[in-house]
Amino acid sequence: MKVEWEGECLSEDDLWNLFSDHPNEASDTIQFYSRLKPLFAKMKLTDDSRMYHVYRHSTLREPPDGARLRATVTQRNLWRVAGVIAGRGNNDAAIQYLGPR
Repeated sequence: MKVEWEGECLSEDDLWNLFSDHPNEASDTIQFYSRLKPLFAKMKLTDDSRMYHVYRHSTLREPPDGARLRATVTQRNLWRVAGVIAGRGNNDAAIQYLGPR
């Protein structure tokens, strides 16, 4: 299934394009759950081969490894885990692509 996203047609296999220049390379780019939530709502993620780092992003600056809530998840679980970590209020979840398992 392809989904229109900011002028591009994306499928689940293309999701890494939002983060990295190559599917086998981890990215330094971070995307936020609040921005990607409309995209996730349209896609059914089933891929267990690609990994992501998800951590709580709040108004207080802290690095991913210092975040109190963080997880390393497969693409299949990305939408659900990012939503839980973002929670409610002024928090968001930052998502970073780690590459294939």
